[in-house]
Amino acid sequence: MKNTGTLARLPFLLIFFFAAPFLFQEGLLSQNPSSSTLDFRKDHYLSLLKQPSASVIEKREALDSLSCYSLQEKDTVEACRYLFMKAGIYSDFGNAFDSYALCKEILQTLPLLSEPSLAKDTLLRQALLQAAISAQQSAFWDEALALCSDFIQQYPDISPVEAAQIHSTIGIVNMNLGNMPLSRKSHEQALRYEKENPDLFSFKLKVKLYNALAGWFYIKQQYDSSLHILHQLELYPARDILPIQFCYLYNNISLIHSTIGNYKIALDYLEKARKLVPRLSEANYINAHILRNFGWTYREQGNYSLSEEYYRQALSYAQKWDDKGNLWLIYLEMGELYQKQGDIPMMRKYLLEGYQLKDQVQSQQNLQRSFLLNRDLELLKSRRQQEILEKNLELEKLGNEKKLILIIVFGTLLLLFLSASLWMIRQMLKSRKENKTLAENLSLNKQESHEELKKKEQDLAAATLSSAQKDESLKTLKGHCLELLKKDLNPEQQALVREMLQTINLCHYGSSWEEFRLRFETAYPHFFQNLEKQGSPLSKSEKYLASLLAIHISTKEISTMTRKSPRSVETYIYRLRKKLQIPPHIKTQDYFHALLSEPAGTED
Repeated sequence: MKNTGTLARLPFLLIFFFAAPFLFQEGLLSQNPSSSTLDFRKDHYLSLLKQPSASVIEKREALDSLSCYSLQEKDTVEACRYLFMKAGIYSDFGNAFDSYALCKEILQTLPLLSEPSLAKDTLLRQALLQAAISAQQSAFWDEALALCSDFIQQYPDISPVEAAQIHSTIGIVNMNLGNMPLSRKSHEQALRYEKENPDLFSFKLKVKLYNALAGWFYIKQQYDSSLHILHQLELYPARDILPIQFCYLYNNISLIHSTIGNYKIALDYLEKARKLVPRLSEANYINAHILRNFGWTYREQGNYSLSEEYYRQALSYAQKWDDKGNLWLIYLEMGELYQKQGDIPMMRKYLLEGYQLKDQVQSQQNLQRSFLLNRDLELLKSRRQQEILEKNLELEKLGNEKKLILIIVFGTLLLLFLSASLWMIRQMLKSRKENKTLAENLSLNKQESHEELKKKEQDLAAATLSSAQKDESLKTLKGHCLELLKKDLNPEQQALVREMLQTINLCHYGSSWEEFRLRFETAYPHFFQNLEKQGSPLSKSEKYLASLLAIHISTKEISTMTRKSPRSVETYIYRLRKKLQIPPHIKTQDYFHALLSEPAGTED
């Protein structure tokens, strides 16, 4: 279970820092240091990694440098080993995506080396396991399951420790996909390996396994069972648990108590976690998460002034650490806080900043992920072509042996003629194959680009329809509650109904026009500017109708969302066409869809 709040608040800490080692390598090669200077620097960086007082940033930079030195010495396996150590640091401090990217780079680089070695095989095994875990932590569910399957198939001699990590990863993925029975079975299998081989498991790994099971009970809303597991970990001797692990543990316990309304206990555990921060080398990272949880707990308790104070402190620490994955969550939660206080301008400001930063982080992540997947595809094609080439060489060898008899009979001239003919045919076939592959790739890229734009439009339409359906359901439920209040209820029942009304009101704000406009402008920033240039000024409801038509939402769906009859919706569309003087031969949806794109002549 994560340490930062409910599943909706789980941080995806995605910092696009993947190319740094290779850029750094390029700088080193240009300096061309002497051998003695190089050895001195390597010793310095190796000693830095062993210093407990060294910061995470210093260790990452040291690993980058050591990796570059190894590449300069043409020791690719050693360079990948340092990158794997860097991936472990990223994973420990919540940056699962960069950990995943580095492990994928190792898995794509090492198989290209022809010379076999035990160090290479061991590193490949470790990188595949860490890639599966990091993919799960980055919410890449399909890739995580595929990597787990690859590990089980490639390494039948899987150890109990590796098996427990694989089963725990599969359990977490299935839990997030909603397959709870299979998830519970996987978690129990992972713990069975730990109980049968307790001496093989470090305490750090035990904490991860039990936290995963506690998270399962939390999702099932079995809070007593989840707390029982976490309190068992709390009873371990202090010498066995690192301060940072205590921080995560106290955060998880605080989360459960906040969820069930025990705010005082939740705040006490957060204070315990905060007292441990001075003992940690990376206080900014931990402080940002703890203070954000303080803000969330006080907000749920109704103490908005203290909540705002803690959120601002969390924002400061997250900016110092450049923790973008936590920053956008803080922005969104501060927007929700200001919404509760009725400060709409501040709400819009922080919600807009949060969504923009979220889109930026996810865009960088998707770009890097696409690059890694495309490279996987290219390497797979390359391996298949190599296998075909080897088979062709074997066939050619057999053919040459047979031709040897013909060479003796017909002579050297005929042999030369046949060899030249075979070479020309082979080159021609190879050229045709390459041209065909290039044409297929160009067609595929064009199709993917079109599908991506279409998916973006469908996602926004689906989100809008889902928001409207949620809004309708909440209004109906609110009406039932108000009807109950009119009946003769005892004070306890009235209090329960009012609590339900408060919960409904808290959920109801998310379906407003302002939220839709923020999402719509984030996806299509030029639409409303283009719409204003069409002539007649439009009202808010007319703009709303135009934006829905632009993303191809049907009249029937608009009728459901606005609670108007289809005939009324058609009347509004007719008036809108007449107001904008849309020519009869142009379809309404096509007219507004054309306004989604950037106007011609605009510079990026």
